[in-house]
Amino acid sequence: MIKNKVIVIISHQKWGNMFLSKHNYAMELAQHNKVYFLESPDANHKSGVTIIESNESSNLKVIKNRITNTYRYRYLGKYFLKIALKNQVIKIKNAINHKIDLVISFDNHGLYPFMEQFSAENYVYIPVDAPASPLTKFISYPNQYLFSISDS
Repeated sequence: MIKNKVIVIISHQKWGNMFLSKHNYAMELAQHNKVYFLESPDANHKSGVTIIESNESSNLKVIKNRITNTYRYRYLGKYFLKIALKNQVIKIKNAINHKIDLVISFDNHGLYPFMEQFSAENYVYIPVDAPASPLTKFISYPNQYLFSISDS
């Protein structure tokens, strides 16, 4: 059992009323850990990074953000994408303001492809769906653990 850790769960889906596997993992892990559920960037979000407490648990926070739209950098090359995402992750880490112990990514869209920027002790990648684009297969994941039920 994982206890007393700071965990970031990366999802391309929003936190809401319809819970999928990533939401269920977040709620289960929040019983004994501080969990941050990172939603995909939202163009309608008013400020840079906002962390709100979920209604489900005081240990579960939802990170809403409107930072660099990563899609526009994809076609400029991996170098520019990495710079843009590094700046994005720095802002998210500053908002969390804790040392991150574990990053769990369900991100099959490649929104946060360079998970090592979170400077966590451990990384887990769980692609529960097929990749959203062929580019996703070429993205760098520093996985210590990979759990997959898809062909990605």
